[in-house]
Amino acid sequence: MKNNPKFSLLMSLIVLLGIPLCLLLIILITENWRYFYWSLEPCLTVFVIGLFVSLSEYRKIKMKGSSMT
Repeated sequence: MKNNPKFSLLMSLIVLLGIPLCLLLIILITENWRYFYWSLEPCLTVFVIGLFVSLSEYRKIKMKGSSMT
């Protein structure tokens, strides 16, 4: 399987922005803000993990490419 750090970065951004936006719709319908508060921590956790993984994979690919030249 081919490593794709851009894809993992894109997925972490979608999770960071997409899930809170979907829950914002639920909040506006139900007028219960606890959904939003409970969604922040998991979204930020997934974003940070995805960011670290994609950056480390990008560095590995960059180092591998520079050692071949």
